[in-house]
Amino acid sequence: MGRGSSGANLGSGGGVNPANIKNERDLVSEREGQQAAVDEVLAVARDIHNEYGVDVGQFMIADIGGKDARTMAYSDGDNIGFNSRYFDGDTMRSAYDDCVKSGFHPSRGNKTAIEAVASHEYGHVLTEKVAQKLGISGPYSMDDAAKTIVDRAVKTTSHRGSVSFAKKISGYAKKSNAECVAEAVADVFCNGRNARAESRAIVSTMNSMLR
Repeated sequence: MGRGSSGANLGSGGGVNPANIKNERDLVSEREGQQAAVDEVLAVARDIHNEYGVDVGQFMIADIGGKDARTMAYSDGDNIGFNSRYFDGDTMRSAYDDCVKSGFHPSRGNKTAIEAVASHEYGHVLTEKVAQKLGISGPYSMDDAAKTIVDRAVKTTSHRGSVSFAKKISGYAKKSNAECVAEAVADVFCNGRNARAESRAIVSTMNSMLR
């Protein structure tokens, strides 16, 4: 989850400078010291696998500095990483809930903040799977696939364009089509039928493209 606004944020792999990611290591190896947090990530992985049959290449944890220091998590469309600065329940909850209060991220419903963040990053992974289904490749494959998803979803609503559509999901959803899709996935994962209609439209469109 990426940069912007006050508080901590979420970002895709394209939004985090690789030079700011240090000491990247396998997340599961941290389970002994962070059992609850790691298990929450794995619970999301289980749910996504059961729903879509999709797995990530690797879960990682890293020290993130520079302009990206307040990034909570990141993804390159295959792997998902978490910022060690936020990777415990209390810290992530405080940071995420502050963003929810400002309208920057959608509500986490009855899920934990770590589950909300993980589901957002899975939104990027699922978008990359759509790109593969559509035969889209190249460095902007995630963005191109996300644009297709959003454009199709918008047509199922009364919105005239993607900007007004994204605003209904969250402030961060306005950043790009890729973040709009990821925010929608997190909204639906956390809130189910109570998610925004726009989020549900995106997930429904994405599902039709994945199955």
